[in-house]
Amino acid sequence: MRAQLMDDPIASAELAGLAYVSDSEPGFSRQQRGDDIVHVSAKGRILTNSKKIERIEGLKIPPAWTKVWICENHKGHLQVTGVDKKGRKQYIYHPLWTKLRSEAKFDKMVEFGHTLPTIRRQYGLDLQVEGNPKQMMMPKERMLAALVRLLDTTFIRIGNETYRKENQHFGLTTLLDDHCTFEYDDDVLPEEEKWYDGQLVGWFTFVGKSGKDHTVMVHDEDYPDLVALMIESYNLKAEGTN
Repeated sequence: MRAQLMDDPIASAELAGLAYVSDSEPGFSRQQRGDDIVHVSAKGRILTNSKKIERIEGLKIPPAWTKVWICENHKGHLQVTGVDKKGRKQYIYHPLWTKLRSEAKFDKMVEFGHTLPTIRRQYGLDLQVEGNPKQMMMPKERMLAALVRLLDTTFIRIGNETYRKENQHFGLTTLLDDHCTFEYDDDVLPEEEKWYDGQLVGWFTFVGKSGKDHTVMVHDEDYPDLVALMIESYNLKAEGTN
């Protein structure tokens, strides 16, 4: 039930006893007046009501935010929006809304857990798909299966182009050649973690979300060989389009 509510935000808000609102509606704003910061109504009047001011201060709106919109309704599911120093729109939600949505996400994860064995069986099959030897390319099904298996086994975030371009923060789908290195085990792996002598070990070294440094080692059986082949295949395709 709660998982289904994620697809119906208005029903979610009603369940939590909240009103579903938008920052396109009239609201309070924050303005600099001399040395003071004041809160102003949609009609341009400075707020003097102590309870309203206390409620707004309790929202802990970051001082650096600009274009701040504050919901007039203390039961609005969305309480504040603003723009941070990097020009990104940010949101502060009502605690009940956050709690409900977190619970709904948990329910979704339970559903996903039931589906995961099917996903693993499918990518296991797709990893066996053979390509055309004349093309020297890994087939699409096998390449996607390799990515899904990496998501499943390394827990690297999937990434997106916006974070890569704006922040140089990377995820699995935006990693570059420079982030990947391969070497034969020798003294890299302890004996109990080796599948065989001379095993290839892969490393992903990159800056991820929030600027956090990541170093992830991939060494399960022959999978690093597959990753290396996938990268080589992708580069061959890129060269062919130039």
